[in-house]
Amino acid sequence: MAKKRRRQDGSNRAHVRCMSPVAKMDVRRGEPEKAKDLVDPLLSRRRLHRSEFGALCAAEIEVHLAERDPAAARLWLNLWQRVDPDYPEVTRWQQRLGGLPWFRLPGLQRRNSR
Repeated sequence: MAKKRRRQDGSNRAHVRCMSPVAKMDVRRGEPEKAKDLVDPLLSRRRLHRSEFGALCAAEIEVHLAERDPAAARLWLNLWQRVDPDYPEVTRWQQRLGGLPWFRLPGLQRRNSR
């Protein structure tokens, strides 16, 4: 059986992808602080895989909505759109939040892809 590749902190991608639904459950239970504690370690990583970044953004959006901070949730959505616009969940969150395209937000400019 193939051994799963682990990161230095002992986590693997499957674990990180599961973090978003767990954070969502914490939010629904009225425990956004618990969800935030789950997400915070990812913010210190230098690099994230596409799926890990998507899980991080989804969890951050959930936490900010629970904290009644839709502006912060939209910022995370716009960051996600900028980094990975083709990620399947981005469209769902755009519909839910009425997300503005990244280019309409002041201070966010798309990098030229070369």
